[in-house]
Amino acid sequence: MRDEHEGRGQGRTPTDGGRRRRRRWLAAVAGLVLGAGAGLVTAGAAYGAPQEASTCLGLPVTVSGTAGDDVIYATTGPDVIAGGAGDDRIYGYAGDDVICGGPGDDVVSGGPGDDRIDTGLGRDFVQGEDGDDIVTTGDSGEGSVTALTGNGDDSVQLGKGSSRVRTGPGDDHVTMSSHAGQAFIDTKEGDDVVDGIATPGAAASRVRLGDGNDLSTLRAGLVLGNAGDDRIFFALTAQGDDGDDTIGSIRRQTGVRYDGGDGDDTLYGAQTLDGGPGDDLVHPGLVAVAGVAVEGGPGDDVLYGTRGPDVLHGGPGDDTLYGNGGTDRLYGDAGSDRLNPKGGDPTTLDGGPGRDLCHDVGGPTFVSCEVVYPRA
Repeated sequence: MRDEHEGRGQGRTPTDGGRRRRRRWLAAVAGLVLGAGAGLVTAGAAYGAPQEASTCLGLPVTVSGTAGDDVIYATTGPDVIAGGAGDDRIYGYAGDDVICGGPGDDVVSGGPGDDRIDTGLGRDFVQGEDGDDIVTTGDSGEGSVTALTGNGDDSVQLGKGSSRVRTGPGDDHVTMSSHAGQAFIDTKEGDDVVDGIATPGAAASRVRLGDGNDLSTLRAGLVLGNAGDDRIFFALTAQGDDGDDTIGSIRRQTGVRYDGGDGDDTLYGAQTLDGGPGDDLVHPGLVAVAGVAVEGGPGDDVLYGTRGPDVLHGGPGDDTLYGNGGTDRLYGDAGSDRLNPKGGDPTTLDGGPGRDLCHDVGGPTFVSCEVVYPRA
């Protein structure tokens, strides 16, 4: 162990105002472990300070920090490290390490290996690096965490406070607890899962999914898909991008918008729905009966309205539109379309360019179709 002081010389050069800063360096090497246990040399014993923790995630600590600001270097084997109080820097290196940051603003690097990291309280920065890592953030609402995971199938469990998470290649899993704060989550390559409980923090959160067939069930304010067949549920605003995506919600909520992007998408449960390019199935689902706005986009789409006053646009392609009652306006747009209000009193049935069919026509309705089937 050695002390790190600001300045040079004998380690006693004062900083501005005559103050100096001491940072303890703890190194664990083969045959020498700075921690607790019979026959072991402890950091506390060397400096006359008590050891900060005896266990980390239920395991006996082999490398322990102090109440000060420590720099801890582990071995290339499996270590159990507790930083203790203070603003610590912990380097796990290789091996399947278990690391607890403890109170303070810590920087933790797990290194290669399948590591388990608990950030503790404070404003922390975590880098998982290669391996299948498990990162758990603290339960203090006053702190914040930035977590970067590397290659591997990683798991990140978010507690209280704000969080920024960026996962690396691999099939990763990010979970928000019932009391988690606002989060910004960015996943990369792999079939990733983002989930959690609906909370005010989740509603203010943002999720960006990477390449792969991802699943998001977090009720986030915004979820952006990417290449791959993504499944996005319960978001307030969602965009699928490339791939055959499924975006939906079973909640009755207004002000929700879903955009499928490219691909043959299935969309339901929002007040504003846009299928985008591709052969899409778009249904409002269980949204309130205030009516919906639906855009099919290019492709042969199937669109459904609600019992309220809906506006449906098929877009280019041979589309099928169902109003489902109400004072609807159905527009087939370019292509050979089928328009059916399915009851109600539609105000407009406009097939657009192409040979279109209008079914169940009755009442004072503006009709523009090549073939018209009156209501029985």
